[in-house]
Amino acid sequence: MPVDGVTWLLVLCHLWPHLIASDISDTPPPANTAQLPDRIRQLACLQATTHPQPSMSPSAPASSPPDPRLADTIRSTALAVIAAYGTWDIDQIMALRADDCVHRILPVSLREPPRNNRAYRRYFERTLPSFSRFSAEVRDICVDTAARTACLWVTSSADSVAGPYANEYFFWIRTTDDGRAVVEVREFVDSAYSLSVFKKIAAARAKL
Repeated sequence: MPVDGVTWLLVLCHLWPHLIASDISDTPPPANTAQLPDRIRQLACLQATTHPQPSMSPSAPASSPPDPRLADTIRSTALAVIAAYGTWDIDQIMALRADDCVHRILPVSLREPPRNNRAYRRYFERTLPSFSRFSAEVRDICVDTAARTACLWVTSSADSVAGPYANEYFFWIRTTDDGRAVVEVREFVDSAYSLSVFKKIAAARAKL
């Protein structure tokens, strides 16, 4: 198959450094262009064996696919955490938490400190009497098995001592390695609404 002069020039420029450094440099050039394709294949083979092309992405050890059972376990645990709030029972709310669990209410502008189980129980027990008929609905959930976390978009509604209550949350929940207990909760709330409604609740309770 004939090859034009431009093609030969491009191939020669690309492979010339490898040609000089190889034994092929002692081989006489092809007598005519009809021999050129074989010559090109010979040079290409030499380049591939002596100068392998780097990988486009860093090599990484093969990893096994995520265990779907673990994803289901983490999802079930996270959903159970939200469902427990629907019971409005502090024991059920605390039941899924590991001994070293920490609960953070965010954003930081609310100035709520991180709370361990004991501190969170005291905090929530003070909140319980202000609400009734509390319900929480999970709008969406995303699970990361490698990080042992679940993220949930949640909305709630309830009756409060100051009138109807509704809020919106984003929960970031981290579990133990087996996905069955909670070791950290980051609860992002609608801060503007929360500050307003809890001010009204505090005023209402002061009148009781």
